[in-house]
Amino acid sequence: MLGKRITIVTRSVSEYCGIASYTEYLLAGINQSGVHGIQLSVVACGREEIRDYPNVESYQSVTEPVSFDEIYVSVARTKPNVVHIQHEYGIFGADEQFIQLLRRLRDLNCAIIVTMHTVHTNLSVDLGCGWTRGFSLSGASIEAYQRRLGELADLIIVHHDTSIRRTLIRQGVPSHKVTTIPHGSLLVERRSARGSGGVDLPIGRPLIVVPGYLRKSKNVEMVIDAFARVAAERTSAMLWIGGFLRGEPLPEARAYVDRCAARAADLGLRDNFIIARDPVSEEGMTQVLSAADAVLCVYDEDTRSTSGILHRAIGAGAIVVGSRTPKFQELAEICDELLVNPNRPAELAELLGRILDDPPFAAAVRNVLAELAARTAWPVVATTHLRTYEDTLKMLITDPRLMVLTGTELTPSVPAAR
Repeated sequence: MLGKRITIVTRSVSEYCGIASYTEYLLAGINQSGVHGIQLSVVACGREEIRDYPNVESYQSVTEPVSFDEIYVSVARTKPNVVHIQHEYGIFGADEQFIQLLRRLRDLNCAIIVTMHTVHTNLSVDLGCGWTRGFSLSGASIEAYQRRLGELADLIIVHHDTSIRRTLIRQGVPSHKVTTIPHGSLLVERRSARGSGGVDLPIGRPLIVVPGYLRKSKNVEMVIDAFARVAAERTSAMLWIGGFLRGEPLPEARAYVDRCAARAADLGLRDNFIIARDPVSEEGMTQVLSAADAVLCVYDEDTRSTSGILHRAIGAGAIVVGSRTPKFQELAEICDELLVNPNRPAELAELLGRILDDPPFAAAVRNVLAELAARTAWPVVATTHLRTYEDTLKMLITDPRLMVLTGTELTPSVPAAR
């Protein structure tokens, strides 16, 4: 491989963040790729901690509020060939500080790659994971901002072509600077019984799961209304909801969790309803997903992103139901029967009834999802990343006099052409 020193800028694992989990799986996949001589470094934003990743040469923490100067200094210390930033607006905001960071990183004569886990348009209303932290697009010309981001990065990685890559190109980001690499899937053996993992789950009852960290756009109140219709005919059915709020949530976020619990009680679901207000471990989430008869991701949001929990669920052999929104374009392309209008609880209730009562249908859609999981398994996705790193470096070397390959490391002899 051309460039061996890879530095990943991401979220600290102490923040209970999907971006942090994504990075852990990506690092594990790179380590399992069989490519020798790679030197990995991590610069993590969040609460200060020491994290021992296997085969990671350097781990550095940047404490909150995020200091972009600290990020630059930490990255420079690793002397990278490739800097790969896991970008999310809930981490880096949408102001000039991140743009200035990209400008400064160009002075390091390395490839700058940014994975945009969320993309917005000027029509965006819902902000996804930025909600509990008060992030706002108010006053921001987000399309112009994303265009500038594309100008400064050498490559932008997104997780879907139709709903994300083409949107950035329409906004003015050059097509050759945006590539699609799907979100990875962790493949685990499906468990027919409730396994270990520290999560208290009912045994022998139909189980519907709303997983992950709770936010308003996950549309939990609508899910509760739909489940009430399901449970009216299937009195043993259970609804399990991940109700943990990350960080220091706003009072309105806490109030929303309480409102969801109260709605379930009002609908007579006290014996059919669990809301898990504490964080769930990775092992525990595997237990929940692999035990579920259906996993619900019927988000009512317009963010252009890809659901990490969807990939986590299909890797565990679960049937996932999503909403007809850009976020679930992957499902639309392989099995749009698993998509529902996020504002129609009756439609969701009908689909859940069929999943629970029609075994041939359930088996057929489960098989389709298993094929997607296999195509996006983390070892496959990690290998694609390594190939992308190398291809990006090759594109930057327009004159062999500018770069000198020495041993296992690519060393700039003069500032690299841009």
